[in-house]
Amino acid sequence: MKNFIRFKKVSIRGRLAYALECITIYLNNKDIVLTKEIQEQLDLFWSINTSKVDIYNLELKLKEMSPSSILNDTYEGNFNMLSHQDYLNLKYFYSKQNDDTLRLFFFLSELVFSNLYVDTGSYGEGSFNYFMRFIEICEKNKIDFPDRSGIMSSKFKHNYGWGNIQDINFWKS
Repeated sequence: MKNFIRFKKVSIRGRLAYALECITIYLNNKDIVLTKEIQEQLDLFWSINTSKVDIYNLELKLKEMSPSSILNDTYEGNFNMLSHQDYLNLKYFYSKQNDDTLRLFFFLSELVFSNLYVDTGSYGEGSFNYFMRFIEICEKNKIDFPDRSGIMSSKFKHNYGWGNIQDINFWKS
């Protein structure tokens, strides 16, 4: 776990990219087949790192797609960004997953959005704490962590802690 303390110096986008790489490995290791909606969710997270996006509407959609929203029955049919069919498909997918998988999706969202409307401070404490909780689950499930130099070069000191938008190849290098 000590090795991940270095991510305090990595941008929020860098942490997100690393978490996206880790969740992909985790899902593959667990032989979890991605639905169209889960792939869309992962692609939407990647879009934060690779293009200028309407972050407000993206946040709304990703939060609607999160396990905590989908599995909370009081939201059924009351989504602004999701179709009813997408809701049903996500509900079925999440209902078949273990707690670790559900927490990974929740922490993925929170490591991005916990610092969206607040000062990121010296290292984006909210983002970093959710990132570390995400990593704990990955360690518990013994995933092989990727080595990504591009991610490590995305410094927290750039763009108010968010780092710069980069091509997908940068994040996967």
